[in-house]
Amino acid sequence: MKPLKAGLQRHLMKIAGIQWAEYRKTEDTNMKYVITLFQDEDGVFIAECPSIPGCVSQGKTESEAEINICQAIKECLDVREAKGMPLKVSIRQVEVAV
Repeated sequence: MKPLKAGLQRHLMKIAGIQWAEYRKTEDTNMKYVITLFQDEDGVFIAECPSIPGCVSQGKTESEAEINICQAIKECLDVREAKGMPLKVSIRQVEVAV
């Protein structure tokens, strides 16, 4: 059986009186996100999730920055969902002559 698309699933859950946010938090699922990680001029590691606008975190080490961006991703998704915004945006590669 194919899983339902999120929009249809939300609609059916709304009809049944189930809150999507409550359901989503009880699901035992993991999603993979691409992150960028670099060290700035002050030695702090900056982590960003390009598919979620404004989702940025930092840490004293690469590991700390990675842990922090995971938490930031969860929080950004919760905020975007509460505001009815798409959970992520499209990412494309472009070719630039240099």
